[in-house]
Amino acid sequence: MSEQTPLDHIENVPKKTQRKRLQRGLLALAGLMLLSTPLAGLWMVHDLAGKVIYYKYGPERWARQRPGICSPSRRELVYADLRPTGLGADHYRPGLPSRDKYTALEFSCNQARRLSAASAYAQTQDGLRIHYRIFASDLGANAPLLLHVPGITSAWLDGARYAGAARRMGFRLAVLELRNHGISDNDGFGAGYGCREAKDVLAVAKALMQRYPQSQLLIWGSSMGSMSILNAAAELEQFPKVRALVIENPPTSLREVVEVSFAPGRPKPLYDAVLAMASFRSQVDYGRCAPISLTPQLQLPAFVTVAQADSLTPVSMVEKVYQSLPTGKGHQFKIYPHGDHAAIWNGQPKTYEADILAFWRGMAL
Repeated sequence: MSEQTPLDHIENVPKKTQRKRLQRGLLALAGLMLLSTPLAGLWMVHDLAGKVIYYKYGPERWARQRPGICSPSRRELVYADLRPTGLGADHYRPGLPSRDKYTALEFSCNQARRLSAASAYAQTQDGLRIHYRIFASDLGANAPLLLHVPGITSAWLDGARYAGAARRMGFRLAVLELRNHGISDNDGFGAGYGCREAKDVLAVAKALMQRYPQSQLLIWGSSMGSMSILNAAAELEQFPKVRALVIENPPTSLREVVEVSFAPGRPKPLYDAVLAMASFRSQVDYGRCAPISLTPQLQLPAFVTVAQADSLTPVSMVEKVYQSLPTGKGHQFKIYPHGDHAAIWNGQPKTYEADILAFWRGMAL
């Protein structure tokens, strides 16, 4: 009796049966393909939404406190000299250790960590403790306050670079750390793009006004910090001591940020789907708290600024924010030739300080 090979069984199956099996297999494959297409799309939307909510670090690191350290990005951008004549992120000094390759504009990140400052906490309406730093000043208790609100993934150390600038402009500097940033409390929801963080701005602004009741307040935000300020603006307007805002590189909306920065060139419906998924996962309505939907009602004078080379919030995006502001409220807009996202001052410090001071003097009358 001869041995059968595995192929003999197939060859002995009637042709009609083989065709039926092949048809069933092809139908099953087609079904899987039809099923996998929406599943793949759903996975892509879920993945992009996660990258938006837990930007740069992922959920695990976002769930932990991240005290400010002198990271490469802080040395190469936050503290770098980005003037045309400076040695900034694109200019190396050969032969030096990597930590010293970038020339600091005013003082280095490590020097900023050693600046005299005191930590304090303010409690939000939803029960979180928000950390902020108040820098030592010889200007007197009644000097105006400059509250800096850094952007996404930033900490007090990002705002500490403005200690010298604040002093030259006549301000006492305070820098807050938004929820889920630095050593502020963590709510587990990642970045709220101003929707939740507005409560942080309000809490710290109130705490500063209680601490310095005679001082006027200028609030300066960058990127997501600007989004947070704009979401808090309606309530900030109730405080007479809050006189003006500096809104640096503000995005129009999270949807447009996704379209420009996270997934450019994709079909338009994808951006709506990512926004919906991010809203579902974060339990906030990102569309409702988009800056572009809030700015038409902004009453506080705002100085809107952007760097020409900003790739995260391009000039065209920031122009939309400015153009949506109501007229007759003292709002101003300027495009700066140098610097980068959240680093306009680094590109032209004297000009930027002079412009902010002129704006402040015109509004704080």
